[in-house]
Amino acid sequence: MQLPQEYLQKMQNLLVKDYSKYIDAMQKPAVSAMRINPLKSNKNVIGAFSVVKKIDYADNGYIISSGKIGKHPYHIAGAVYVQEPSSMLPVIASDLTSEPSKANLKILDLCAAPGGKSGQIAEILAGDGVLVSNEIDKKRAHVLQGNIERMGYQNVIITCASPQELSRDLANQFDYIFVDAPCGGEGMFRKDADTISEWQPQRILSNQKRQKEILVEANKMLKTGGKLIYSTCTFAKEEDEDVAVWFAQEYGYKLLSAPQSVQQATTYLSHKECRRFYPFLSDGEGQFVCVMQKQSPANNQIRPYRLFDVGRTEQQILNDFITNNFELEQKPKFTKIGQNYCIINQKLAQILPFLQKLPVVNAGITIGTIDKNRLILHNNIFSALGHLAKNKLNFQVNDANLAKYLHGEVLPNDNNFSGYVCIMVDNLAIGGAKATGGELKNLYPKGLRI
Repeated sequence: MQLPQEYLQKMQNLLVKDYSKYIDAMQKPAVSAMRINPLKSNKNVIGAFSVVKKIDYADNGYIISSGKIGKHPYHIAGAVYVQEPSSMLPVIASDLTSEPSKANLKILDLCAAPGGKSGQIAEILAGDGVLVSNEIDKKRAHVLQGNIERMGYQNVIITCASPQELSRDLANQFDYIFVDAPCGGEGMFRKDADTISEWQPQRILSNQKRQKEILVEANKMLKTGGKLIYSTCTFAKEEDEDVAVWFAQEYGYKLLSAPQSVQQATTYLSHKECRRFYPFLSDGEGQFVCVMQKQSPANNQIRPYRLFDVGRTEQQILNDFITNNFELEQKPKFTKIGQNYCIINQKLAQILPFLQKLPVVNAGITIGTIDKNRLILHNNIFSALGHLAKNKLNFQVNDANLAKYLHGEVLPNDNNFSGYVCIMVDNLAIGGAKATGGELKNLYPKGLRI
């Protein structure tokens, strides 16, 4: 690994006696890890993967021998998520799990793609509260959407907006804001060689300027007493401690101590609250995280806009589909996001009026579109609510028919189903099919087929 000489000198000055440990760690291969999604599965799925060991600071995190598990049916079904080990630290550092009640929490993941941290947050919320998961880049927002939908989360709103757009309409809305800021990526050198070639020392201060601008907008959206979790995957002090301390002093924040599990996996430079993870400390790449609590007054909220009202005809089409094919405890509430009709809960219905002028990608559970009174289904309805489907076809992992389904083939309707059918693997929902005579028409999206 050829690291820039100027970078190596910086790290030697930064680490001093630990510099040789860092160099030794950089000669070793990067590790792979996964996180189990407790909302869809349990730890029984571990046996399907080559698990090396559990991650000490992450209840559902495991080091695995290879991260190439994307085609495994359990991954496709959203039972597991591939995630770099140290990137799990910011959510753990937030101490969100200690909240006595999560029912009324509103959380913003401001720089969310590809969705690892959003997934951790959604799993801790377990259907309570609201998570707004934002990504400014459209292509990365599409990846974020795919991961959120695959994992089956039901209380997430996905947006594709700039921090300035969000802060205009979402002032004083959130109890937690996570800012995993764009950075120089020094902590990813071992895992991603492209970041090495892109590294330039003169970019550090321009990165810092951008990070400060993002935090200024985040501050407008956070309630007094709320927590802001600032993280990067770089070692540059100018992008880490310097930004966090400047922001805390400038905008009235208190630096908070990280939970003991995070402290044990990390170290610090000048401030004990600003935690650093190095690859020589444990399995994983570089990470910086600092949790800050807002002490200053909050900005005033805007008046909410009107939530989109679904027409009577569309309401009937959607109600008929849900009633005929799913067993829900409560009558669902529908709204329209772009061209898609979605199921939202009461908490999402309360915050969505503030987002009516923003580019919202998805909210709650996407059912699909309606064209000439015909419902065209989205896979999210099956990935999120498949366990409540009236018709289920359950396969084992190695069943040939499951492989055919994932390939996009038609299946025989041996069970004489009528209506729609949820296809499952070991009771984990993957997608849908429609019974047509003696066949099950495959509804698994073409872009996801293998």
